[in-house]
Amino acid sequence: MKAISFMIIMFSNLIALQAQETDKFELYFSTYNHAEGIVDSYKITDKEIVVSVKALIEERDSIVYTSKIRQDVIEKIKSINFQSLESYYYNNCILATSGKEYFIGFRYGIILKRISLHHYYQKNIGYLIELINLSVPGEYYIDYVKADTEQGCP
Repeated sequence: MKAISFMIIMFSNLIALQAQETDKFELYFSTYNHAEGIVDSYKITDKEIVVSVKALIEERDSIVYTSKIRQDVIEKIKSINFQSLESYYYNNCILATSGKEYFIGFRYGIILKRISLHHYYQKNIGYLIELINLSVPGEYYIDYVKADTEQGCP
């Protein structure tokens, strides 16, 4: 009987843990500017947004901004179909050591997606950046390439 009780308790804990994991939401967005050698990072969860900055010569990130995030913004971010996006976008018109790079890591429950863009405009990522910029002061806005950025070079 003790074995059955133990199994029921373990099974209930496993179900609770799985339920927590399927609800987990995290988004990491980093930008790297080759000219400045600085990485700006944005971590977004269901509750907050944290902005940090790191120069390549530094060992640690410096957290520069933390705030609660509006739930309507979170719901809009969750509605972006990250799974439909490519994992990598590259602009052949820009040298590999020039321009800006953007890295996104998204987790919502069991959905995981990583996307990197090299000086490349992608409409859904542009929308994501608009939502992030709504959540931070102007000095921490993400400067994204524009829709008319030339990117069709051979």
